[in-house]
Amino acid sequence: RGGSHSSEAKLSPREEEELDPRIQEELEHLNQASEEINQVELQLDEARTTYRRILQESARKLNTQGSHLGSCIEKARPYYEARRLAKEAQQETQKAALRYERAVSMHNAAREMVFVA
Repeated sequence: RGGSHSSEAKLSPREEEELDPRIQEELEHLNQASEEINQVELQLDEARTTYRRILQESARKLNTQGSHLGSCIEKARPYYEARRLAKEAQQETQKAALRYERAVSMHNAAREMVFVA
């Protein structure tokens, strides 16, 4: 044999036959996994492109609708803002009611313990 002794992973047919079959099997699994990763990355790129296109299209449609509706949006905005704030206030009220019920329950339990003691 002539040539240089490089650290390439090129094996002669005899050396390849000597490889443990498990290594060959794992290399095949690795190749399959790499192919699957490449396919999924392509799908991801396609999905991102589609998402950006849909986002741009939606923004354009919203701007068009906003132009057509004009001042109606500004007139209706306070109403919808008030509805949102009312909903938030209702949720906070429900949370406060639950905290109050727990506190009353704990207070009654403590009074009962003091009475027993």
